[in-house]
Amino acid sequence: MKRVGSYLLGIVIFVFVLQAMYENGKEFIEMKDQDNQHMTAKVYGKTVVQDLFGGINYYALLKPAIINQSVLTLSNEEFASVSKDVFNKLTIYDSIEGFNLNGKFRTKEDLDEESYSFYLVFSLAAIYPVGFLLFWLNKIKAVSRFFEHALDSKFLKLPLTILIWSAVTIPLLYGVFHFGNMLEKSYENYTAENKVETRAFITDKYKIINHKGSNSYYLTLKFHNHNNEALYLTKRVTSHTYNRYSHSIAISYTEENPYEVSLQKIEPLDIYQVLTTDTMIIYYLMFIIIGLLFYTLILLRRKKKTGSYYKSN
Repeated sequence: MKRVGSYLLGIVIFVFVLQAMYENGKEFIEMKDQDNQHMTAKVYGKTVVQDLFGGINYYALLKPAIINQSVLTLSNEEFASVSKDVFNKLTIYDSIEGFNLNGKFRTKEDLDEESYSFYLVFSLAAIYPVGFLLFWLNKIKAVSRFFEHALDSKFLKLPLTILIWSAVTIPLLYGVFHFGNMLEKSYENYTAENKVETRAFITDKYKIINHKGSNSYYLTLKFHNHNNEALYLTKRVTSHTYNRYSHSIAISYTEENPYEVSLQKIEPLDIYQVLTTDTMIIYYLMFIIIGLLFYTLILLRRKKKTGSYYKSN
């Protein structure tokens, strides 16, 4: 009876996931069909959002009197993503090109970001339906025998092995590459020469509450660069920094890119909180998986040589 209940639950989840994938896919296709409806928007300001590790996203503000607010508190109609090159050239009251998406202005960067998010979520969501179908197909004796023969076949064993290992290693290699870029960016931010030290005013504070406990904290800063231009930036910080500063905070930046901001004072508690963020935990798990894969390869090689996973000779 328990097995029947488990099967029924599996079918319900399968139908629910497929329905959600269908609805989201339909909305995504409708969005892509509107990409050819060109539109322009006037720029009233520009700002950036910087993550804990120095990564920066650039935005144009499409409504007046919101420059001191965090982008994270604005609606999609009030800002738009732009590339770094476009951002550097923008001045107040410039016009930027984009698309009309359900009456809202969206740039190519906005659409690319939404497409990336869709494909990522769609791929992850598809894991369950594919696994569910393979599970039931394997219940069919003819299909089960086919898989067994395929794994034993000299012609199919190698391609299947390559396919399985590629599916596992490619995402891990992407994660390693991304982790390396993140470390490089963080290192460059804190060791760059010709850094300018100044004090930034905190114009807004914003906290994203996650019921699982991994909240995100942001300070919106206004400061002047070495050319006395007013710059605005929303920077993600630790909860310790968020709670400690209310009016102003000491920062430093590089003359080449004043938006690459670092905090002048970092305490041990800040380092601990950075190292225990969800992002870092995911990387820890990634490296554990990589270690287990290497250990699996060692065991397989040992098995091939000695006939045992445990005997070295």
